[in-house]
Amino acid sequence: MLLIFLLHALFAAVFPLARIAVQSSGPIFFTGIRMLLSGIILLIYEYTKGTIKFNSLKKNSFKIFLLALFNIFLTNVPEFWSLKFITSGKAVFIYSICPFISALFDYFIFHEKITLKQIIGMIVGSIGFLIVLIKQTACEEQIGGLLFLSWPEIAMIIAALSTVYGWIVMRELMQTNQMSSISANSTSMVLGGLMSLALSPFLECWNPVPICNMHNFIYTLFIISIISNIICYNLYGYLLKKYTATLVSFVGFTQLIFATAYGRIFLDETIEPYFVVASLIILLGLYIFYSDELKTKQLN
Repeated sequence: MLLIFLLHALFAAVFPLARIAVQSSGPIFFTGIRMLLSGIILLIYEYTKGTIKFNSLKKNSFKIFLLALFNIFLTNVPEFWSLKFITSGKAVFIYSICPFISALFDYFIFHEKITLKQIIGMIVGSIGFLIVLIKQTACEEQIGGLLFLSWPEIAMIIAALSTVYGWIVMRELMQTNQMSSISANSTSMVLGGLMSLALSPFLECWNPVPICNMHNFIYTLFIISIISNIICYNLYGYLLKKYTATLVSFVGFTQLIFATAYGRIFLDETIEPYFVVASLIILLGLYIFYSDELKTKQLN
């Protein structure tokens, strides 16, 4: 059980680190280098252990492409760009809608049932979600947006949607096609990293590379790669084998607490009263959403 809290504490640490990273380099370039480096390390690890299955990779090449596109490229590029303008706490708050999005995806893609209690939980959670989205920072107001959403908020929502679909593809690869989480993660990271590096020259200034603070770039690249790509991506896959997805997702709310604390301590980000109220509303929505499963599922 402690591993679940450790997972979310580590995931939350990525957001304030990412805010430092995007101030020292282009977010697309940073994502590309980070993913390519981490993917190659994981591939070497699998190769030396003799566990990599090239036939399986070839057979599932399209799903690996989807995993790279959604779980790597469309998750990390919008997320890191958005973190140039919004606080780490707000970023994690937007990610708190992932369980609700996942339920909707399961309903439309896998035709799974949505209960009345889950619908009520979504409605309650949406109220807290909207409270935070309506409040915008000065940077967000300057960059503009669409309706009541700023472009950074829209980018972070795209990242949240993409990561949910990415984990659905990951689940299919692990359950249906009997592929290990390390194989799926490593190959998708390499492919997603190449996508990012191919895009970077078109949107970022290469003079000669989009890095303005080499020390912070190397420091955050190393730390984020170890925490997120090497530990968290694979620990998440391990925990899904040991615990229910319900429990892992519900405890994910603690990321908001961790990220807000990290942001306050290390980046001097302020915690507004409305943010606390909205967080409690989201927590209530999540509890209503998961209440039946939390009561009835037997955890090992």
